[in-house]
Amino acid sequence: SEGYDVLEPSYKHKVGGDGAEIDIKMVSDRKATHYAKFKINVELKISDMKDVEVEKVKMQQGRVQATVSGGVELDYQKSFESNAFLKGLRDFYHRFIIKTTVDDSYASVHGSMFKLQRYIRDQLQFEAK
Repeated sequence: SEGYDVLEPSYKHKVGGDGAEIDIKMVSDRKATHYAKFKINVELKISDMKDVEVEKVKMQQGRVQATVSGGVELDYQKSFESNAFLKGLRDFYHRFIIKTTVDDSYASVHGSMFKLQRYIRDQLQFEAK
């Protein structure tokens, strides 16, 4: 979890003739500093899911599409939102004062996203056909 707070705002499960369909959306965030928040979103779409038996072991078979996205939200407390001067100051702050820190933050989030993507793939034991 790497300290992320995770919410599941959407879970849909529908059973049809070709098998079950499941659509799960999860959003997560973690306060990195008083000014930056890391965000990672996951969407899993499972279709044509059916129960199967392989060598007397019950399993499920289907199609899975996993999408992992994320980013960094700066000024998440909206400290610089009250007027045009502060918004300009915020843009200057982002471009010139903390640019390297922002770049490092994006790299950190992307690293977490790739770890999560690998974890999902490993847990689902993907088998390509």
